[in-house]
Amino acid sequence: MSRFLRKPLSRSIVLMSFACMTAAFGQVNILTQRYDNSRTGANLSETVLTPTSVASSFGKLFTLPVDGAIYAQPLLVSNLSIPGKGTHNVLFVVTMNDVVYAFDADSSSTTPLWTVSFVNPAAGITPVPITDITVAANIQDNVGIESTPVIDLPSNTLYLVARTKENGAYYQRIHALDITTGAERTNSPVIISGSVAGTGNGAVNNRLTFDPLLGNQRTGLAIASHQLLIAWASHEDFGPYHGWVMSYDITTLRQTGIICTTPNGTNGGIWMSSWAPAVDSSNFVYYTVGNGTWDARRNFGESVIKLSLSERLGIVDFFTPANWNALNGNDDDFGSTGLMLIPGSNTAVTGTKKGLIYLVNTAKLGWEKTSDLQSVQWFDMRDLNQYAYSAKGGPVYWNRPGSTSMVYIQNEGDPVHGLPVLPNGGGLGIPTLDLSNAQASYNYSPYFGGGVLALSGDPAGQHAIVWSSTCYSGGGGDSYCPGILRALDATNGLSSLWDSEANSTQDRVGNWAKFVPPVVANGKVYLATFSNQLVVYGLTK
Repeated sequence: MSRFLRKPLSRSIVLMSFACMTAAFGQVNILTQRYDNSRTGANLSETVLTPTSVASSFGKLFTLPVDGAIYAQPLLVSNLSIPGKGTHNVLFVVTMNDVVYAFDADSSSTTPLWTVSFVNPAAGITPVPITDITVAANIQDNVGIESTPVIDLPSNTLYLVARTKENGAYYQRIHALDITTGAERTNSPVIISGSVAGTGNGAVNNRLTFDPLLGNQRTGLAIASHQLLIAWASHEDFGPYHGWVMSYDITTLRQTGIICTTPNGTNGGIWMSSWAPAVDSSNFVYYTVGNGTWDARRNFGESVIKLSLSERLGIVDFFTPANWNALNGNDDDFGSTGLMLIPGSNTAVTGTKKGLIYLVNTAKLGWEKTSDLQSVQWFDMRDLNQYAYSAKGGPVYWNRPGSTSMVYIQNEGDPVHGLPVLPNGGGLGIPTLDLSNAQASYNYSPYFGGGVLALSGDPAGQHAIVWSSTCYSGGGGDSYCPGILRALDATNGLSSLWDSEANSTQDRVGNWAKFVPPVVANGKVYLATFSNQLVVYGLTK
């Protein structure tokens, strides 16, 4: 059963802040996590991969070996001039061993166009061993570059956070790299540090200080108002820990703001299953926060928070579900996935570890109210499938010209569900989702993480494909598991077009990269793995 609230709301248009921009000959740039600042997960400039072509001649083309597991979504810049090496479509891949690779995105050559490493074992500089932090780890081996970087195309700069252990000391640094050479930009790198006033867990003399060992920088990076946004959670709730957000000027790399989500309490990590924050057309930034203290004053666990960058980094609005205390008690993070903005509206979609899906009004998030009456809509995915549970992979959006737009999501234990968007379902132009006409694939995701989705389609909305990356059997939480990539026809009831196990000898994925969505660009699909390789799929003839 869905729950709606219809009441007068101020209406400001939330335009998509596309980082997936059409380039020459239909080629695109993927500059940020999930394609754009709305986090729609969609490339709507894809004309090569159609339902017909994928069903008839799609498969693995080649693999690109790297030195470690890939926890970050790859990025791509088309038609980039590399000094001394000509013009290429360039794929940027980072690993948990603190290495950055720039590959030719269309070549099977395993030799990178350039590569940079931030470690030097001979000098005592290594990635951080996960065993230095916790033994019950959902990360294996090392912690190096974990989050998805972001690219500022006007300056040809890639920004990332790398973690190192240096002769017994621990550091997190921002690196700003020239995407044509890998060279550090002026003012780069910068050691990340900071503190805030507070009496919360771990405070010393009424002050909380960021801990570079315990702070888990899993969320993707974002750029808004010329500032780089970075957020942190914990490793396996190992503490004392808090959620943090910091902002930095992208030119000077000077810190411009810092907030702690629970300065007078505990926890409140921002992990969002690796999502980057949503950024609206007014450059307000949205994060979801996990288990933690809440008091609606300085502590904002179990909430959506809206941040302003206009004067200083600060929380200007929030949404907290009425059952926040029960969520804390049951370890059912509200912030288990990120927040996706529905283009052309004030509606945003997010999900919880409990399996609930919330639609909220970004113009007025509404704080905390009994029965969540301040939300636009909320529902339990078990209303559609009794076995559905946690939302981690989160939604993607097909903005379909001249037809009904769709939101797709695949929770744990769930098939891919397609939910039609009712443009005025909430009244006054506030979109809601139509559960009564939901579509469902026959492919389920019974394992940890659910489906991590991407969508590709043509600009006219004639066709679209939902790409689902899931664990194939067992594991996926605190252990590796084999992965599977599926292609589903969004124009034909989510019917199956192809999957990597149909011809497993040729197309098998390797170890599933949890929380990392497929990247679809220029007729190819790029899939990160935990098998020390990136797999490239495309048309085989």
